[in-house]
Amino acid sequence: MRGDTVQSQKQAMIRHHEQFIKFIESIPTSHWRKEINEGKWSVAEVVGHFIPWDEFILKKRLPFVLLHLPLPKAPSAEEMNPTAAEAARNQSQETIIAELLVKRKLIIERISKIPDSYWQKPLIIGNKKISLYDYLIGLAAHDEHHMKQISAIL
Repeated sequence: MRGDTVQSQKQAMIRHHEQFIKFIESIPTSHWRKEINEGKWSVAEVVGHFIPWDEFILKKRLPFVLLHLPLPKAPSAEEMNPTAAEAARNQSQETIIAELLVKRKLIIERISKIPDSYWQKPLIIGNKKISLYDYLIGLAAHDEHHMKQISAIL
């Protein structure tokens, strides 16, 4: 893999997170507690559920990339997501967004500092090997899925 390709991948990931931040900041207060679909989470709950996952990425994924160690198993979404949604129901829009943006900006900072050579080495998650870029693309796709859900009701 050429260095310019790694740089373009890194920049694409940074751009994604910057656009995500702008999107989250643009959500109007009038829609914050609105359900994304009947009987589904509210915008607040969707946005709030990113916080523990970003924390997991910051503490249990990105540091392991640099150590060349298998990545720790992800927590159960069935446990973490309802807990995050419950927390979001009890916090203000400002609090949730502020906490999420701190974490996203740290993710941007950490991604930008990953040496190019690490983008080429496979990550081990369970019994699966995946490139750092493919891992990050998967996370970005999850973000985009929820951004589309939110956009649909704005």
